[in-house]
Amino acid sequence: QFEVVPEGVASRLRLTVEFDPLGLAGQLYWLSVYPFHAWVFQGMLRSLVARARADASPPKGESPPKRA
Repeated sequence: QFEVVPEGVASRLRLTVEFDPLGLAGQLYWLSVYPFHAWVFQGMLRSLVARARADASPPKGESPPKRA
């Protein structure tokens, strides 16, 4: 689940992932892959933020619009 939470003039992007392991085998599996998931999700969020910032930036050679 993605959430965009306003924080003043900026926003925070939050990703929530749920996994409900079944039994001991499911919990062992989750514990074994958790570090990789944390790394992948952090990279994904960084990429999304970088893309959003790039899309929000004015084209090269143009000034950003002035705020009233």
